[in-house]
Amino acid sequence: IKPPNKNMITYLSQHGTVTVFRFICISRYVLLTILEEIRRLYDIRECSDVS
Repeated sequence: IKPPNKNMITYLSQHGTVTVFRFICISRYVLLTILEEIRRLYDIRECSDVS
């Protein structure tokens, strides 16, 4: 196993935060989409229960 070279470390320090930020944005978007989907299904179920 080779130790990571300096270029890799600088690349990670420069682009790591951007990747983390992008990952957080994507996961938040996915979570919101899933929550909307669940809420929609729940509303449909409640409506069918009433009728």
